[in-house]
Amino acid sequence: GAEPAPAAPQRQLSPSAAVFAVLDTNVVLHQLDFLEAGRVGDAVVLSTVLQESRQRSRAAYERLRALTRHAEKTFAVFSNEHHRETYAGAAKQGESPNDRNDRAVRAAAAWLERQAA
Repeated sequence: GAEPAPAAPQRQLSPSAAVFAVLDTNVVLHQLDFLEAGRVGDAVVLSTVLQESRQRSRAAYERLRALTRHAEKTFAVFSNEHHRETYAGAAKQGESPNDRNDRAVRAAAAWLERQAA
């Protein structure tokens, strides 16, 4: 039988990263040129942001995925939707999908900040 493909290596932030960015969907959709060419080296890409960017712009999603594999950048993907401490749950009554995703990004950013402290 065929052997399973090896798992892709997990990208992590640089060990020397004193500061890192947590990207939101608006930054991904409107500032990709800066992220690609700029000096942003250490960033966390949340699964919420990946999903939302994929829904809103396949081209932006593909460019973002390429950044997560870029040799000179450390854009680490964090599965916030599958982590007990950062899962934002379903949209609350009257909450738009965009508002729910914003809440998820804020919750994950706050948790990441606590971990870095």
